[in-house]
Amino acid sequence: MRKSKTGLAAIGVFVSLLYFTAFVPETLAQSTFTGVVKDQSGAVLPGVSVEASSPALIQKSRLTVTDERGTYKIIDLRPGNYSMTFTLPGFKTVMREVELPSDFTATINAEMTVGAVEESITVAAESPVVDAQTNFKAQVLPREVLDTVPTAHTIQSAGQLVVGVQMDAPDVGGSRAMQQTYFQVHGTGTSQTSVLMDGMIINGLQNDGAVQSYMNDAGAEQMVYQTGGGTADSSTGGLKLNVAPKEGGNSFHGSLFAGFESNSLQSNNLSPSLASHGVRAVDQIGTYRDIDVTLGGPVIKDKLWFFGSSRFFTVNKPVANSF
Repeated sequence: MRKSKTGLAAIGVFVSLLYFTAFVPETLAQSTFTGVVKDQSGAVLPGVSVEASSPALIQKSRLTVTDERGTYKIIDLRPGNYSMTFTLPGFKTVMREVELPSDFTATINAEMTVGAVEESITVAAESPVVDAQTNFKAQVLPREVLDTVPTAHTIQSAGQLVVGVQMDAPDVGGSRAMQQTYFQVHGTGTSQTSVLMDGMIINGLQNDGAVQSYMNDAGAEQMVYQTGGGTADSSTGGLKLNVAPKEGGNSFHGSLFAGFESNSLQSNNLSPSLASHGVRAVDQIGTYRDIDVTLGGPVIKDKLWFFGSSRFFTVNKPVANSF
């Protein structure tokens, strides 16, 4: 009887997670489009249909209408490349391509000219890089950076790329990846770090912060390191890391990463001077293995996606003068 109840509870939890991740994915998103639509004279235009479409959205597009002040806002968006379309009867359609990072409010204004709806204007402009709507100071590390820059593929090693972020101990080549190092910013202690997955905190804040669960770096679409600013609901005053996970899509995609290192690939800095002082072994990486696999795609196109990742990670690090 107890086993059956446990099984039903497990099934209930699984179905709940499936619902919130597959059928309501936008509830966890963190980015926003906002702006003002005007005509050539500078007068605001209410009633303009604003559509944001992207392969990152399982419903393909999100639609809103400008209010009496000509302003609009589309919230809860996944990071990705978007096509913005502004339409109003009697005016030419305005289109713009925008790259939207995670944890970002992009201000996209539009100017519409009189003409037929069938006529369109494509605006060529850079995507906004400054969030003018919040007081956050954050650095976004997209997947391209995480793949290109040689790091130990941990949230700590990637965090060292951000200006102002310090570690309580150096992590050379992933040598401390299994012992974990801790973030420090603006002189705050390690327990002031908060780590979030799509806006949900996943680390403990007691004692030393119990920093960071072990996670698969390959499963992250972007990592956002916030080093300043915040709101009243910020749980800590230190570094705030939000990991935007990858999701499935309407086509199958996957990745494979493999790394290996042993002490035979390292030099030995055990000098005669150290040996004369009784040092018999120095710090080194004994064995380092890292294999990451990801796969995502459609179960039902435009309705249900899946994504999974797996990691085999081993670090053997002998300590100086120990065996």
